[in-house]
Amino acid sequence: MRSEYLARINPFVFYHNYRLQRALLFANKSRPMLEQMVRRSSLTWREFNLEENDSYYSWPAVELEWLEANQQKLSQTKTEAEFKDIQIATERLRTYRRALDIMDNAANIGINLNLLNVRIATNNVSNPVNILRYSSFHHKDNLVAELDTLARAYYQMIDDCSGNEQWVKKLEDEVG
Repeated sequence: MRSEYLARINPFVFYHNYRLQRALLFANKSRPMLEQMVRRSSLTWREFNLEENDSYYSWPAVELEWLEANQQKLSQTKTEAEFKDIQIATERLRTYRRALDIMDNAANIGINLNLLNVRIATNNVSNPVNILRYSSFHHKDNLVAELDTLARAYYQMIDDCSGNEQWVKKLEDEVG
């Protein structure tokens, strides 16, 4: 026969509390993780996050989605002080999510600019055996349109970062 204490433990409540504590933990870790993110180059960010750390730097964004999905249930089951802590954690995770999106966008723009540079180099007439020169994919009109799209994405990202001088400087140094 189970004791009264064990009878009150519900696996769903246990899992719910586990996810809440995990979200609060990542909210507290978000500031040092942001500092680490700023120190890394956006060109090597994807390999650092996905391959070296098994997407560890993406987990706070996952916890933010869980917090936002369960916001109504948390407001009903938690005390006012606990719910205020949850709201502070949500704001920290939103700030982290914005920075993560900026870093991912900068990494994408850097990768696309490198690929575009290679495609522009295929039009070099001094390389006589370059078969890629005859592909319509590498035609100058297509390259200019793609370069225009990347420039728009870059300036949109700079506008998104306009409130944080540290990120603007980082993006200007790394992406261009």
